[in-house]
Formats: sequence, structure tokens, C-alpha cells
Amino acid sequence: MELRAIDSDTELSILEKNYPGLQNLVSVYPPELADKIIQNKEKLHKVIQAFASINAQHSANTIAMTCSLTCPYSNICVLIKADIAPIGYPCPIERKMLIELESDIIMSLKIDRSDPIEMEMLWDLLDTKILDMRTSAELRTGKVTSSVTMLAGKMQIQKEELNPSILLKIDLKKLKHNIIDTFVATRRAKKKYGLSGSVGGLEDIIKNAMNKNIDESDEN
Repeated sequence: MELRAIDSDTELSILEKNYPGLQNLVSVYPPELADKIIQNKEKLHKVIQAFASINAQHSANTIAMTCSLTCPYSNICVLIKADIAPIGYPCPIERKMLIELESDIIMSLKIDRSDPIEMEMLWDLLDTKILDMRTSAELRTGKVTSSVTMLAGKMQIQKEELNPSILLKIDLKKLKHNIIDTFVATRRAKKKYGLSGSVGGLEDIIKNAMNKNIDESDEN
């Protein structure tokens, strides 16, 4: 009597019952590469524990980088170490960070998902944050300067300059803080004029500000 082979979906469902927390990885892992998880199931307990500890503080998302053995996190990536990294697909670790970041920021700033302007600012903030984190990963070596060769006539001169990644990080932090300031200013305006976070909120702010100025002029 031959035993019937179990398909990947069924085996994955069985694994999810035996390994609580696996669903968190499966939800952001490429479905067509599920066999890679199954083939390395003896490593799942350790992977799940490490994956659960990944969040935005440690380190719907087009900016999520493509998984590669040369990515900035390659030396510390639990998926690469466990040989289940989905090379060529969106990075599950960055996708997890982005999902959690988006949820946390929406809750913290009370962002209305139906407001396209606020969502656009949110996506810009997420992009900037992820780029900032990648830059931090590039700086893990601790090297703050880089050697640059310059020509002075026929002579070559070696010069140490500030690591470009540091300059990029400074610019990214400025941009990130500018976006946050815009969010804060918008909330102050909404509170001042008694507005909700509905679609067209920015137009309402402008109209209310204009009406307030007109009323104050009439009173004078």
C-alpha cells in the first residue's frame, strides 16, 4: 500500500499547528517558496523566535528591498543563516518592519486611512525610515571616513572624507523630521479649526482659515 504524498499547503498547515508563530512568517513569505520552509523545518523553532523579535526599533510596501546575499543585513539575517532566505523576492524582514511601523504610526498619529494626503505623507515617512535603517546597517563597521583619491596636476593625493553614508543619514533624518513636523502642524490646525481627519481635510483647513480671517475683519 502506497502512502499518498502530502501537498505543500497541507504540510505547511500541519507545521503551523506544531510551530506557533509560524503564521507570522508565512504571511510575508513568498507562497511559491513554501517548500523552502518545509525542507528546513528542523530550523523553524529558532527562526520563529528570531523573527518574532524583529521590529522597527531594532534596526503594502514597494520600498521593501529584494532579498539578496549582499543586502546590508546579510551578516545578521536569520533567514540567510537558516538557509530559507527568499532570494530575488521582497525581503520578509523589511516587510514585517514596514507593516508594524505603518500600524504603529497610524495609531500614534490617528491617521485616517481614507485621507490620501495623510497616507501619502505616511508612505514617505515609512520610505525615509527604512532608508535610514539601511544606512545604519551599512555603518555597522564603525568606519566614519572613506579614502578618496584626488589628482593635483600629475600627483595623486589620498584624502580622508566623511563616509557618504553618514551624510546620507543626516539628510534622511532631516527629511524624516520634516514629515513628522508636517503631521504635527496638520493636527494642530485640525484641532484649532475643529476638523476631522476626513478626505479633503487640507482644503477644509484652508477654507476655515480664510473664513476665520473674514469674520475677524468684519468684527473690526
